[in-house]
Amino acid sequence: MSIQGRLKSVRNDIASSPEVLVKELEGKFSISAQTIYSYENGRREPSLGYLEALVKYYDINPIWLLNGQGEKFLNKDGKTVDERIVSYVYTI
Repeated sequence: MSIQGRLKSVRNDIASSPEVLVKELEGKFSISAQTIYSYENGRREPSLGYLEALVKYYDINPIWLLNGQGEKFLNKDGKTVDERIVSYVYTI
């Protein structure tokens, strides 16, 4: 699978609706839906800043994102770092 396919796969895995996640990404990363779709369709190369933001915010394995090796998510549950923190706080 190409990086474009992996980007699309992440978007489909994270959101209940892929269109909802595009709106979220637009707001969080100041990027247009058209640019996101261009990355996923191979019309543009994703910027390093965008890839870094995805990796950090969604806890994506950067090795998997770049070359497809390893697990997709570092924590394997698909939760964001913020969601894991909230879950931890409620268990204390």
